Amino acid sequence: MRNAEVFPKKGERDSVVVPVLIERLAVETHSISRARVQIRKRVETREEIVDIPTVTEHVHVERIAINKLLNDIVPEIREENGVLIIPLIEEVAEFGKQLMLREEVRISKTRSETITSRKLVLRREVVDVVRQELDHASPADYQSNVRHEKE
Repeated sequence: MRNAEVFPKKGERDSVVVPVLIERLAVETHSISRARVQIRKRVETREEIVDIPTVTEHVHVERIAINKLLNDIVPEIREENGVLIIPLIEEVAEFGKQLMLREEVRISKTRSETITSRKLVLRREVVDVVRQELDHASPADYQSNVRHEKE
């Protein structure tokens, strides 16, 4: 406020002019980088020995001669004690035709299990996060843009 405004003007001794002021505040914000973050993704590898079970099946085929005449009843494929039995039939001439069980094929399986060790390379992803503080003053040290307006 200037001094001339408070004192009475010439010829106006009884009145004093007092100016009225209004302040208005305008606040603005802006971003401040305080730190820098660096992210790195990498792959790590490691070797590991793994035991892998391996199953092996062996099939044993045995042919047994039977040579037995049948009475028109054809034997069917059957299984006895884990052995698959397949009858082979043949027609033979003897005062006509007659069935004869020529042989049986017996198929059995044996199963063995072994453990095999293998060296495997296993991979995994890892993320490293590095935070670097920037050399700036604290937010209290920054002055915001404040405008004072007079009306």
